[in-house]
Amino acid sequence: MTPRHLATGALFLVLAGCGTQPATTITQAAGPSGTASVRPSPSASPTQEPRLSGPPPVTLDSGTRTLDVQPYTTCWTGEGASFCADGMPAHPLPDLGPVGPTVAVSFPVSGWRLQASCRPLTGPGPSTRLPLRPTGELTWTMVVRAPTGPCEVSLSGRGPEGDIAVAFRFTSTRSPSTGPMPR
Repeated sequence: MTPRHLATGALFLVLAGCGTQPATTITQAAGPSGTASVRPSPSASPTQEPRLSGPPPVTLDSGTRTLDVQPYTTCWTGEGASFCADGMPAHPLPDLGPVGPTVAVSFPVSGWRLQASCRPLTGPGPSTRLPLRPTGELTWTMVVRAPTGPCEVSLSGRGPEGDIAVAFRFTSTRSPSTGPMPR
C-alpha cells in the first residue's frame, strides 16, 4: 500500500467519525455484538453518572433476574469524543428469562426517551409495541404486551448524548388464564 493510499484511508476514517476515540472505547460502546451480563436482582436504584465517553448499558430487571445489555449501535457525544458505532445484536441474544406483566428498565443518563417492541420467536407474527412508562428520571416500567412464549425485544433510545439500540430476549409468562394484557 502506498503512503497516498494510507493517507486517504486515514482521512476517510476521520471524516466518518472513527479515530476520534480510542479503539478500546469504541469496542466497548458497540460491544462485541451487544454484550450483556447477568446478575441477581439488586434493590439499589441507578444513579446519574458524570458525562461519559461512551454509552452505559441498559439495565433490565424482571424482579428475579437483572440483565445489563450494552448498546450494539450508538451515536454518542461524550467526554472529549463524538462517534458512531454500528453493530449487530449478540447471537444468541442476551436472555432475561421468564417475565411477568412488567419489566423495570433503567439507563443511568438523564434526559432520555426510550421505546421498545417485541417480536415472537415461535413463528410468524407482527411486532408488538411495548409501552415504557417513566417511573423516575432514569427509570421506566416496560409493560409486557406479548403473547406467551419467547420474544426478541428491540429497545432504542434518544437523548442529549445521542442514540442507542439494544436487543435481548425474554419469555412472556402471560397466558389466557392470567387475564388481559396490561394497558
